Amino acid sequence: MDGTATVGWVKKKAVIARWLNDGTVYIVGDHFVEKTREETRSDILKSEYIKWKELGH
Repeated sequence: MDGTATVGWVKKKAVIARWLNDGTVYIVGDHFVEKTREETRSDILKSEYIKWKELGH
């Protein structure tokens, strides 16, 4: 892990991702964004801490 990340989706895909995540009247949402955040939280914090230390803090 080098601390880099790509965040977000292009506008058209963001709407689709939101529908899949949150659900609609016709689709049950699977909440993949929340699940991914929870599953990767410790890895993300470790990477951020390593980068923070590299910057001299």
